[in-house]
Amino acid sequence: IRRFRLERQVLASLEHPNIARLLDGGVSAASEPFLVMEYVQGEPIVSFAEHHGLSLRARLKLFARVCRAVAYAQSRLVVHRDIKPSNILVTDDGEPKLIDFGLAKLLEPTGTSDLDSATVTQFHALTPAYASPEQFLGEPITTASDVYSLGVVLFELLTGAKPFDVSNGSPVEVLRAIDSRAAERPSLVVSRKHAEREAPTTGFVISADLDNIALMTLRREPERRYPSAAALADDLDRYLAGRPVHAHPSTWSYRSRKWLSRNRVAAVAASLTLA
Repeated sequence: IRRFRLERQVLASLEHPNIARLLDGGVSAASEPFLVMEYVQGEPIVSFAEHHGLSLRARLKLFARVCRAVAYAQSRLVVHRDIKPSNILVTDDGEPKLIDFGLAKLLEPTGTSDLDSATVTQFHALTPAYASPEQFLGEPITTASDVYSLGVVLFELLTGAKPFDVSNGSPVEVLRAIDSRAAERPSLVVSRKHAEREAPTTGFVISADLDNIALMTLRREPERRYPSAAALADDLDRYLAGRPVHAHPSTWSYRSRKWLSRNRVAAVAASLTLA
């Protein structure tokens, strides 16, 4: 009951257009606690992108909105801990809604113990395909934990596949897979699907910058990922604007190429003037 009340407390503190709203809560005549949530008529984000044939740019813009919703929750010291496509519903008009904060954790709860601050602690409830390595190991949960889960969703949006095959694995086998190898570049996954003549879920080309963004979210060590969902959203915005991304080493040649790609007309005019 204490954990249930905490979930209600978490939801009551969140008011964002891309987070399902808490409408009411209380205790029934049978002494059972309940929540009344906004009903979201929507489809999981990956299925929505497939069924509507979203372009690469449209997928990234949609995903960036989800990142900003997660960033909002993190700014309220809330870590979701169960981000996955089925918890990101997209309505018919393309509005994403983040749902189900049943596993959420307060980073710095006021007046509560560590037991109070997590709706599930003893049983380590998680979704194996989307849970961060630290969730499996029972290590401290931070905003980077949600970044990892967002990274798995991003990988799936780009390739139609998950970065690690954990469909038949136990938690120990999942950890072994994550520890033994890094995630493959999304561009290579898509290229292999084309080569094997599988029905690819995407018909677009994934650039090196986008590869780097996806792989940075999936790094084994939390401190090597984006520190927050806001930082991930910022890099996606930079990518969409043609600017240098933080996931790529900031070399002079790289920044020059990005500048030229954004200012082709000015670059050509300057070259002709110089000539």
